[in-house]
Amino acid sequence: MASKLITAIGKSELGPEDRLSLLSDNFALARASRLSTAKALEVLKAFNQETEYTCILSICACLTELSRLFAQKTDSEEYRGFKRLAEQLLGPIGKAVGWDAKPGESHIQSLLRSQVIGSLIEFEHDETMTEAVARFKSFVSGEAELIPDLRLPCYFAAVEVLGKEGYDAVMKIYKESDLNEEMVRCMRALGAIPDVTVLEETLQWALAEVKAQDIFIVVNSVAKNRRGKDLAWEFLQKEWENLVERFGKGSHLNTRMMTSCTEFSSEEKAVEVEKFFASATIVGATRTLEQCLESIRIRASWFQRDAEEVHAWISTV
Repeated sequence: MASKLITAIGKSELGPEDRLSLLSDNFALARASRLSTAKALEVLKAFNQETEYTCILSICACLTELSRLFAQKTDSEEYRGFKRLAEQLLGPIGKAVGWDAKPGESHIQSLLRSQVIGSLIEFEHDETMTEAVARFKSFVSGEAELIPDLRLPCYFAAVEVLGKEGYDAVMKIYKESDLNEEMVRCMRALGAIPDVTVLEETLQWALAEVKAQDIFIVVNSVAKNRRGKDLAWEFLQKEWENLVERFGKGSHLNTRMMTSCTEFSSEEKAVEVEKFFASATIVGATRTLEQCLESIRIRASWFQRDAEEVHAWISTV
């Protein structure tokens, strides 16, 4: 049955709704231990000619979830394997949509371009990273405009590739902007820098200078950085009571800060998070804590069960 479905996907014999359902159901089953992740990956690999926006969104989400779980170190074979898989799945559509809008194209096409470019940059696609950095440099020098839909991925690429130079340029944009949407883009990108020392400084900067309602954006951005998730957790433990006092007990901002813990994927970390919050002030955040712990434990169980077979599978991509 699986081989027939894979063939049908490759030949475009299934409609977009069926393709989307098939992809979503496969990974829901893998997450729930009802299907091996390797088999789910075989289905995912068949989507290498996908063009439908909703299906591309699901492909990108699957790639992100799996790589964050099974490729937690950037120097691992798993990480390199997911980079290759991302290029196979998104490279063709990336070339098709390009960087520049075409006359008469739909709004969905614009969203598709932004999503694909963003995901290719997430997986460090060389050609896309190079173009993004070039466009970023032209933008900050005033030589060319950069449309809002493409700014976030270009900011990410600049911070990752140019390091402190790109980081300082994005920080300058943040400080000179009076548009909240642009400031949010900058905060999200600043957490992508590979330098751990700068990541620590970024967390302290957020605490001292960022608006209270936006601190969680910076913390969550650092937590999504493979080099920064432990730093974000240490920061949260150290500053939690101060943040609760600042935000107010029961504030939704407390729950948003708490979700930075969900990047972990071991029972040891679940116990650590549970123990910390057992004696912390979490008025109004009990349900969020339960969800965070459940998420960590689901990821831990998934990793323990399928890490070896994912390693074997991704090495052949």
